[in-house]
Amino acid sequence: MALLRTGERICASCGGIIGKHRPGCLGDDVVEVISTYTRQQAIEDGILVDCEQAPMGEMRRQLLKWPLAMTATAFHRYVWPIVEEANLPPGQSLEGRFWDLIWMFHAAVKGPVSASRIDSRNLLFDFYCIVADPAVSSNEVIDATAKSGPEGMRLVTLKAVSGPGDDGAPVITFMLPEED
Repeated sequence: MALLRTGERICASCGGIIGKHRPGCLGDDVVEVISTYTRQQAIEDGILVDCEQAPMGEMRRQLLKWPLAMTATAFHRYVWPIVEEANLPPGQSLEGRFWDLIWMFHAAVKGPVSASRIDSRNLLFDFYCIVADPAVSSNEVIDATAKSGPEGMRLVTLKAVSGPGDDGAPVITFMLPEED
């Protein structure tokens, strides 16, 4: 897969890059890429959280082949809240919360846990999580299991998106279902 770079020209009809049209394309309108935003830039800007840093990277490699990042919104709500007054119960840790998340994604991909495949690159998966914020988000449900669990327990749905990273190698990004 070719990655777009600033200044490259693509066919407006088929998306072919540098004069290489897709089969059957007769389009001759060309547009120039004026700007690109890389995954690394999103990590540096704080839009994405790099889940390859210790200890998460070692844990991720036990279950997943591809590097993982999460949107800051999802990471700070479900893995590690950054607000000082987050009232997580004793025993909650970054490592434990992150492990639960990747384990449930792994189980959803392998099949024992239900998941909704949006398309070949996007998957919605569910997991239970204690959320410090008392407000219930649109991707959270307080079901019978959550009601019988600790305070703040919710059934949470996240979206996993796979695709090429900055160098074209495959990567995974976890995000809220409404995020892109």
